[in-house]
Amino acid sequence: MVSLRALTPIVKWLIIAAVFVVVAGLSAYFTVNLLVGSQDTVIVPGLKGKDIVYCLEILSDLGLNTRVEGVEFDARVPKNHVIFQNPEPGSLIKKGRDVRLVLSKGPSTVVVPRLAGIPVIKGRIILEENGLRPGKITRVYDCDQPRGMILAQYPPCSATVKRGRRLDLLVSLGPEPVKTTMIDVTGIDLSKAMIKLDAARLSLGAIKNVFNADLADGNVIRQVPDAGFPVILGTAVDLVVNRHKKTGNETGKPAIGLFRYRAPQGFLNRHVKVLVSRPGSTITMLDEYLRPGQSVWLLIDRSQPATVSLYVDGELTSMEFFD
Repeated sequence: MVSLRALTPIVKWLIIAAVFVVVAGLSAYFTVNLLVGSQDTVIVPGLKGKDIVYCLEILSDLGLNTRVEGVEFDARVPKNHVIFQNPEPGSLIKKGRDVRLVLSKGPSTVVVPRLAGIPVIKGRIILEENGLRPGKITRVYDCDQPRGMILAQYPPCSATVKRGRRLDLLVSLGPEPVKTTMIDVTGIDLSKAMIKLDAARLSLGAIKNVFNADLADGNVIRQVPDAGFPVILGTAVDLVVNRHKKTGNETGKPAIGLFRYRAPQGFLNRHVKVLVSRPGSTITMLDEYLRPGQSVWLLIDRSQPATVSLYVDGELTSMEFFD
């Protein structure tokens, strides 16, 4: 075997140069591969204890996908925060890969919130926010709380229960209806009958026209309920009115219906708008401001089906159907 000492200086330098070129080439190759590969990989951040919204943002910025694999109760980790992640923090993975998360549902128990004194609609929302559900709802008259207000609950507030528990509620129907004696509006003109009904805090129901030449034109000849019967305030009273001019409606079907609205008591005027919709058309019957307690009466032609929509201060509050 020929030793390097036996080689000429030129051959020695040629060998050294060849070795240098090979080493340099290998170094460049691995360096390029490392740089190119590092552009497609990222380091997984630590997400435990973080909110899911934060996790979505940070993983999206890194080019990684977020996959929620489940939720579990955990008294130490707030709701919608990460309990477990895979891969672990500090792992090196390629972009486009999934990071799997397990989220917390919060503690398995919850302190019952106070619901008494708030509307039942708001109470349902509070129950849902706390992982609870409404149970049996009992309604009773109550002179101190308006209709729809929660009076009591079981379990009581501050009790600790499992999430998903149903709460029984006692809800107010408002003051018990006041009874009165039905007044007599027969034998007088329809317009006067309407005024008397309004003064007695009764409402006008259906109006039916009949023809009888022996009786005065426009007078009420029959009413339902009859005079003297006990009724609740606000009861609708149906009237039969004599009309000398035949209306073609002597078949017994009411010729017109009456729509009534009374603005609530208070200090502010109400912007009231009433729309009457029929097949193919909609008209505005009323568009004005009403004083507190002011009433309006609108006669609705029932020859065709009609829908009456009531808007108070820009919000639809009720709809009535006439046919």
